[in-house]
This record gives sequence, C-alpha cells and structure tokens, in this order.
Amino acid sequence: MPDLGQMRAPEQPLLSVCMIARDEELWLPRSLASVRSWADEIVLVDTGSTDRSLAIARELGARVFEQPWQGDFAFHRNQALAQARGRWILSLDADEELDQQCAPHLRALLNRPEMEAADAVFIEILHLAADGGHSLQILPRIFRNFAGIHFEGRIHERLNGGNGRGLRAPIRLVHHGFAQEPAVMAAKAARNLGLIRAWVEQEPTNPTAWAYLAQTQMASPATAAEALEAGRRALALARSGGADQRGLPRIFHPLLIALTVMGKRAELAEFAAQCLRELPDYPDPLYSLVWERYSAGDWPESHRLARSFVELQERWRAQAMSYPYGDNHSLYLVPRVLGWWALAAARLGLGDEAGAVLARLKQEPGGEEAARGVLDEMRREGLAEP
Repeated sequence: MPDLGQMRAPEQPLLSVCMIARDEELWLPRSLASVRSWADEIVLVDTGSTDRSLAIARELGARVFEQPWQGDFAFHRNQALAQARGRWILSLDADEELDQQCAPHLRALLNRPEMEAADAVFIEILHLAADGGHSLQILPRIFRNFAGIHFEGRIHERLNGGNGRGLRAPIRLVHHGFAQEPAVMAAKAARNLGLIRAWVEQEPTNPTAWAYLAQTQMASPATAAEALEAGRRALALARSGGADQRGLPRIFHPLLIALTVMGKRAELAEFAAQCLRELPDYPDPLYSLVWERYSAGDWPESHRLARSFVELQERWRAQAMSYPYGDNHSLYLVPRVLGWWALAAARLGLGDEAGAVLARLKQEPGGEEAARGVLDEMRREGLAEP
C-alpha cells in the first residue's frame, strides 16, 4: 500500500480528483485523506469559504482555485475539470470519502485494457442517513478527461458528453452529508430549494428539474402536496419526451414518498403497482406495496410481497455492478421488511418459516436488536413461547 502521507508523483498523471467546496472544514480532512494516496493530483475549486477549508485543502496537497459563487454547481465543477491534468477524473464531494477497502484497486482498474473503450466508470455511492440507515446509488463518478464530458444542471448536476460507453466497477464512495445535525440539513435544504425553484422557472419543460423539486419537498407533511404535483408534472414531461426508463426511478421515488406522507394508501398502492409493471426490478415501489398491505393487516399479501422484496434486494447486493437502475433508496429497509415477513408468517401459522426469517434478520446490521423486538411482539400476540 502506498504511504498515506504522500501524494503520488505527477510525472505520468493517471487520475485527477476534482472537487468543489465552501465552508467544509468538518469533512475535508477525511475526504482528502481518503484519496490523496491514490490520485496524482487533487483539484479543488473553493467558492467562498470563511472557515479553514482553504488552509486544510492546501495542507493536504490540493491545488486550490478560488472562485466567487455563481449559484450553479455544474459551472464550478466544470471549472475544476478545466484544471485537471490526469487522464481520468474522479469527481468527489467534500462530504464524501473513498472506501479504503476498494481504494487500492482504483489505479489498477483504470489501467486495464478494457478501459480503452470506455469513457466512464459507474461506481457505488453509499448515502448514510442520520437515523443510521442508508441508500445506494450507482453513478458515473469516474470519467475520462479531455473527452468532452462535462456537468450540466445548476443543482444535482449530472454528467453529459463522451461516447456513452461505461463500465461498472466495485469502487465505493461513502457520503456523510445526509447524516448531519437537523439545523445544518435545514439550511442545506433551503439553499437547494431556492436553486431548484430558479431552475424550474428557467426550464419549465425539464422533467429533471421538476423531479428534484418533488424530491426536496416530499418528506414533510406541509410540502408533500406540492411534491406530488411537481412529481406528476415531471412524470408527464418525461413520458411525453420519451425519457429513458433508467431515469424514471428519479421521478418515481419522490412520488412514492409524497403519497406515503399524505396517507394516500390506495393511490400509493396503485402507483407502486404501475411502477413495477414498468420497471419490474426496481425495489422502491415493492417496498411501498409491502408497507401498504402490512399496514392494512393483509397478512397473506404482505407475506408474499415481503419475500419478493427481500429476494430482490439480495439480488441487488449480489449483482449491484450489473444492476439496470442507478437508484435504490430502500436498501436499508431490508431489516424492517424481514421483521414484517416474520410477523406475517407467524400470524399465518408458519412458525418454522418465521423462525428462519428471524435468523436471517439477526445477520443484518442492527439485526439482533430488531429480532428481539419482533420476537417480543410475537410473544405478546401468543405466537411464540414466553
């Protein structure tokens, strides 16, 4: 393993890490330390930090460029790309870190012969949540430099350009930004909402802009109705424009959440079933159906759906690098569904199956405690021995 205290020499630059940051002194040391041993250079565009971000970045070997904030994330990311000298670029957020279990394989991956035909590498982004949960995305965060690839979108920016040929690889970034204090998250949400509203006003026929407006509003009862309206607009625009099915989960997810928050269970079940007909391997609508049927006390159907959900998520875990969709927001809910599955099985008189599912639940992160809670509920209902 390379010396973690030294940057790689830039004589034959293979990999540039490109970042933008503003007042990120909390996360920058961890983020930069995670990549500095594997990159030839780190390029950081700072958009107006007033904390120690600039000093930290320079201390850890980054090439720092100070630019005034323009209210456009893609604009500043492209500024960083313009300064990169490596053949490949890893785009990293200041609140992300490269998983050190897979980091040693990164450079060997980029030197493989099959990479000559690719412009991008799809990798895992593990989003940690404040409640201990997580969700998973697969995105093209590593891409070829000097290939016309650039970012678009003033917020939640996405890559565009290149030859469209990408490979998937077992490289993972861990995102800590969602696991922050409520006040920090509220300030970030307010900033994002302002940018997204401006985006919608500027591009009223862009389904992605409307989808992100729905996503920003979906989780609060006070704004779920607006999220539902925005999500429906996004879906109509996407369908009228012949959108790629792989982008539909970005629209489906906020609609599912908004319907749940609003308590529209019948509409949720109908919409989730429709999602599954269009994307039968997309797990989030299946979770919505499990929740709706379990909440209704429909033990046979919730039992069937819970089994299907867990089996689908196990396929995701085993084959994430060849999965057809880049979003999986329900991965962290596997333990909850295992608990529902065990209870439904017990209520149907399937005691042996309930016990086997509880054993599976214990193997999940935090599963021992969850299994004890499920077993206590079984005992209260007389479904298990005291």
